[in-house]
Amino acid sequence: MRPAIVYHSRQGHNKALAMSLSEEFQGRGIDAVMIRIVARTGTGMVKSLVRAILCRAARLEQQPDLQEYNPVIVCSPIWAGHLTPEFLGFVKGLRAVEGKQFYSLHCCFGDTAGALGRASELLQQKGVEVLGTGYITTSDLLERAKLPVFVKGVVDVCIDRSDQVT
Repeated sequence: MRPAIVYHSRQGHNKALAMSLSEEFQGRGIDAVMIRIVARTGTGMVKSLVRAILCRAARLEQQPDLQEYNPVIVCSPIWAGHLTPEFLGFVKGLRAVEGKQFYSLHCCFGDTAGALGRASELLQQKGVEVLGTGYITTSDLLERAKLPVFVKGVVDVCIDRSDQVT
């Protein structure tokens, strides 16, 4: 098992989530790599939100090569109930990931409006096994007491399901 934690973060919430996941894996003796995805061209928040609402994928600076990693945990915000252009660009650019295990995690203010199902659907179209989708609200993430419990549950699923495959 060599997990990758792919994240997109504007305000640092999903980076904090990704770092907590990495620390949880590390605490279990598993070295997880963190990979940041960034749009090729920077846009302001309003333009990015409009792109999210219109389901427009961003072109990324670099599409990560995930060949040697499994499972892959993707951390990205949900904006006004929509997946971000960076998340959409990441999924659109996925290649040779059939059969890999993915877990889709999101930080939001609480309104997912079907975005979790859409994330799962987009990943399944790429031929991956979706271990799960989930979200943590920004307030729960900032509270810090709820974050370790949330992260532990995600890592438990990733380890349990990966052990079943090998």
